[in-house]
Order: sequence, then C-alpha cells, then structure tokens
Amino acid sequence: MIKTDVEEQTKIAHMYDDDALAARITKNAQSWSVPLAKDEIEVFRDRSDITITVRYTDTIVFFGRFIKEIPREITVQRPLKDSSGVLQ
Repeated sequence: MIKTDVEEQTKIAHMYDDDALAARITKNAQSWSVPLAKDEIEVFRDRSDITITVRYTDTIVFFGRFIKEIPREITVQRPLKDSSGVLQ
C-alpha cells in the first residue's frame, strides 16, 4: 500500500516541494503502521521528471520469537506536470 501512496504523491508533486512530499509520505506510512522516517525518503527532480525512492526495513515476527527483517525499496518515477502554480 505504501507504493500506491508514493505513486499518488508523484502525481501531485508539481504542487509541493520536496519536504512537503516527504512529510505527506511519512504521514501516510504511519496510517499503515510502517515505521518510516523522512531520511528514508529520497526525492529527485529534474526539468521534466520526479523520482521518489523510499527505503525501509520491514520486521516480521513469527510465532512470537522468530524475527525476520526484510529490506524494502520502492522507487517511482513519473513525468512532472506543468507547474504553473506555486509550490506549497
């Protein structure tokens, strides 16, 4: 579900600056109980595209005693829309 949230943020990236996008992604991750910090979100823009990469570790506990940590990486790249408005 986090990937869907990141994809949605890339669609509206032309309306927000990088810090605001990271804050929105972090807030959405909290609603899914995913421990995500702003430093785990990388936003890169060029003249025509935006790329958002999210890296975090998913911890799974089996039978209350076996722990498995799975590194996750989500990368979404999308063309920026015409940004005639002001960044928030």
